[in-house]
Amino acid sequence: MGSEKIHRWINYILLIITPIIIIVTILWGAEFSFDFDYILYQQDWTALIQGQNPYHYVNAEMQEVMCAYPLGFLVFAGLYIFHGLLPKVFFACMLVVIAFVINKICYKYKITDKSSIMFSLGFIFLNPYYLMAGLMLGRYDIVVGLCVLLAVYAVDNAEQLKSGIYTALAFLLKYIGLILLFPVVFVKKKINWRAGLVAVAISGAVYLFGFLLWGTTVFDPFIEQLLRDPGGQSIFTFILDTFGIDLSKYIVYILILGVFIVAIFLYFQNDDISTYSLILIICFILILPVFYPQYILWFFPLLIYWSIRHNYAYRATIVIYMGVIGLVWLGTFFNIGNTPLLSIFSIIINGIFALLIYFENRRHKILNRITSNETA
Repeated sequence: MGSEKIHRWINYILLIITPIIIIVTILWGAEFSFDFDYILYQQDWTALIQGQNPYHYVNAEMQEVMCAYPLGFLVFAGLYIFHGLLPKVFFACMLVVIAFVINKICYKYKITDKSSIMFSLGFIFLNPYYLMAGLMLGRYDIVVGLCVLLAVYAVDNAEQLKSGIYTALAFLLKYIGLILLFPVVFVKKKINWRAGLVAVAISGAVYLFGFLLWGTTVFDPFIEQLLRDPGGQSIFTFILDTFGIDLSKYIVYILILGVFIVAIFLYFQNDDISTYSLILIICFILILPVFYPQYILWFFPLLIYWSIRHNYAYRATIVIYMGVIGLVWLGTFFNIGNTPLLSIFSIIINGIFALLIYFENRRHKILNRITSNETA
């Protein structure tokens, strides 16, 4: 009963915080309305509202441009039509929604330790990534992170239909949903057909509708993402800047090969969906032609969920990791981060973190096996 009271009070606090977040977002959002990505968001939404094809239109500078995001991104134009800052407010409010979901998960796992609960929620509200991306810059990567969390949490609770819906939403917002589909569908010696079929059916229906409206241009962003020149802290950027070799042109072949390897590996090894989803997303981010630190917003909520499932493993390590990557992002934000040294540093840090997650899962599995044998 005491546990229920704690989590109920946290929900009340979240409701009180919500209007504060809205006010701060409006004040900061107006101040930082020059953010480049949000300006591009506005251009795409404006084109849609004006009846143009958002995947091939002429902007205010009379330049032919295209929306760089999947079809689901265009839904936010429904908010933008009322006020330019409304999408930013919506993205910022996702902080509260994520915190609410995390609090619900803590309650389900019967976590009553206040320090553990505060770590989970503080990771959201005291996280500089979320404060900057949500309240200040208006990056919708926060929404993607929520969809990823809900997809994995649903399939962990044998709710395949819900997992398929959330996976489809993740894909329709950012193409990371395509990668998430693998650990959700291919579980050890089992295939979650319903989750996969639901995700494919929803995504396919939306893209069929987009195709009927705007033709093959709706597929241009996907092709554009694959064929982008190396940028940010991508491993391809490091190889190009250091050795002068552009391997990004082979990314299509690498991904096709990777699909088969990952599917087979997960089918035989995926005994913990949260672990392998986390590892796969981190590895996928590292091999993208372009990698910027805000991409890790895609898996931050999932990282908290993973830690909860593994008895709050690596709490200190997670905080240190967040701080180190935060410094990398600040370097990028102030245009000093795109150097070969910083690229390889970012790759090493993320790679080590993925390995730690893998080995913690193995250790956790061994401890559970020992405990089960002792009980028997």
